[in-house]
Amino acid sequence: MAQTPGRAPHPGSRHRTGPHHRLGPGTLGDRAPRPGRPLMLAEPFRASTRDRLNAIKQREDYRPIAPCCRIEDAGAAFREDFADPYMLYFRTVRSPDLGAVTHVDGSARTQTVSRDDNAPLHELLTAFSAQYGLGVLCNTSLNFKTKGFINTMSDLIEFSESHDIDGMVVGDTWYERRRDNNTPLDY
Repeated sequence: MAQTPGRAPHPGSRHRTGPHHRLGPGTLGDRAPRPGRPLMLAEPFRASTRDRLNAIKQREDYRPIAPCCRIEDAGAAFREDFADPYMLYFRTVRSPDLGAVTHVDGSARTQTVSRDDNAPLHELLTAFSAQYGLGVLCNTSLNFKTKGFINTMSDLIEFSESHDIDGMVVGDTWYERRRDNNTPLDY
């Protein structure tokens, strides 16, 4: 992830790593770059990002996308400023710039991220904040109707090609889609 600062995660950017399973509140809210957590991260500013993520996931367009937020930015982005690493509470969105994660009632079910809770995701949010002024990203699982989670690199590449995904992170490596005249995709 240290290789990605300076790049805004575009709709469909994602992080995928190996096997890991949990039960309890973490299942809902611990959507973080950890083994077994295939997920998509994207910039949170435009409502069109939410629409794109829902289209990629083949979900209804009204479905909300949850944000992850660096704990240091919670008060700037939301009225309620408290830690909630498991997404158990809704918050009122303060920033009008968070169109992708704001529900129709002005709320968001936010995962706060501290360095102690999840250092890699906090590092990514800190880099994003340094460039864009707010450590908030769209954060949704990479699972799909009828297919479940994507678990192999070949499935991930095939899915990326069929859904026009720009880039992906696997482990600590960023793969960006490259288009050549003779080849539709090359990673």
